[in-house]
Amino acid sequence: YLNGVRTTNTRSLNKFLNGEITHIEEVIGNKEYEFEYIMLRLRLEEGIDLDEYNSIFKENFIEKFQEPINKLVSEKLLLVDEKRVKASYEGFMLLNKVILEIVDNIDKVSNA
Repeated sequence: YLNGVRTTNTRSLNKFLNGEITHIEEVIGNKEYEFEYIMLRLRLEEGIDLDEYNSIFKENFIEKFQEPINKLVSEKLLLVDEKRVKASYEGFMLLNKVILEIVDNIDKVSNA
C-alpha cells in the first residue's frame, strides 16, 4: 500500500513460479484505509499509536471513537494511555469483537 494504491501480484504460487505474474493495482478510499489501519494495528501487541493515527487521518482517535472505546475499556478488552490504544489480554482473545466495535463506528461519526 503506497499513496492510496494497494498493489498485489498473483496469489497462485504455481503461476508465480511459471512466470505468470499478475500486477494488480487497487485504489483504496480513506474509509477503507482507516478500517484496515485500525484492524491491522489492533492485531499488534503495541496497538494504535495515537500520534500516528491523528497525523494520518487528521482526527483525534480517542474523540472520534470515544463511545466504543469507553465500552471496551469498561469490558476490560481495551487498554488506553496517552500514547496508545491496544487490546488487553482478554481483548486479544475476543479481537474480532474489539475491532468490529470500533470500525462499525467509522460511518457513524463525522469524518469532516
